[in-house]
Amino acid sequence: MEWTVKLRPCPRASGQPVGMSARAGGEAIDSAVEFVLELLPQTLSGRVLPAGRGVMLLSIESDGPVPIYQQIRDRIVEAIARGGQPAGSALPPIRQLAVDLGVNFHTVNKGYDLLRQEGLLRLGRKSGAVVRRDASSGPPDPGWARDWTGRLRTLLAEAAAQGMPATDIAGECEAALADFAFPAAAAEARNGIGSPP
Repeated sequence: MEWTVKLRPCPRASGQPVGMSARAGGEAIDSAVEFVLELLPQTLSGRVLPAGRGVMLLSIESDGPVPIYQQIRDRIVEAIARGGQPAGSALPPIRQLAVDLGVNFHTVNKGYDLLRQEGLLRLGRKSGAVVRRDASSGPPDPGWARDWTGRLRTLLAEAAAQGMPATDIAGECEAALADFAFPAAAAEARNGIGSPP
């Protein structure tokens, strides 16, 4: 599996200047950088990916409040949810991604291990990091939904505690859901299409 890495500056939302801290290929780069990892259109199972799939954008902010390993984990989960990394697709090797991002090997390893613990990634010595499941893989593993519901309640409580109106919270949730690639049957059930009269 071959990967191409392109580095592009990632402007901060606040407009504040970005510090120069990371290095890539000997050149100093902004500490908040978008890393575009392009996967050749072939998965480990030999399936050819449709156009646009297998490309993952990792926006990592090295001096941000969220730990880098968590950012790696979050961006990969988002790529899986959007359909960009289907089940069976390979991710870059831990060491290669660490070098490409300019971070410690253990940082990437921790992000990948979180994904493994959550059942989204399979890590093997020969096969490397492979996406284990996606939105079309069926129901989640037992016990996962209960833990997720607890995390969701906490996120919603944070928004409410900050004074965000319920309509805004619901709107943000709907916008996020619209960005994900659900299987057709699940989307139809969610919209009430195909249900008995």
